[in-house]
Amino acid sequence: KDTDFNYLPNLKISLLFGKSYKRNVSIDRIRDHQIISEKFKKRIEEETIKPEIIVCSYPTIGLANQCIKFGKKHNIPVLIDIRDLWPDIFIEELLAKPLRFLALKTFNLLFKKHQYVFKNADGIIGITESILNWGLHYAKRKATEKDKVFHLSYNKSDLASTKVQLESLEK
Repeated sequence: KDTDFNYLPNLKISLLFGKSYKRNVSIDRIRDHQIISEKFKKRIEEETIKPEIIVCSYPTIGLANQCIKFGKKHNIPVLIDIRDLWPDIFIEELLAKPLRFLALKTFNLLFKKHQYVFKNADGIIGITESILNWGLHYAKRKATEKDKVFHLSYNKSDLASTKVQLESLEK
């Protein structure tokens, strides 16, 4: 279900529930993305206090597109946090290598929102340098001080604890 976390008086994190999907490449995933972008658009317009910044995980194209439009309308900076190389991943999983370049160009022509998001983001976040560069490629610009890599990492103690938990489940 949709959930809001108010950690501090001026920090709210909103989680929007869409529709479950089992496969990375599926109609259910596309529908999930549509549901979430529609919920965001409705909820953000109803907010009485506008955010000072929006950090939007990407994908979804629709949600990121709504965040950028809202940010521009209200002069709010939007950072796009890339979590998946979507829609490129569809092309790579569905097509043979010789057809990918042509299909990717065609697919992106159909989804101008994808390019709009990266061209209009105030900053881009990636979990690796190559993922950040992927976003910058679609933005058609070089990195600025607002574009950063934040590697995913875990404390050693967390990993050790997880390993112990997994080993106990195997028994």
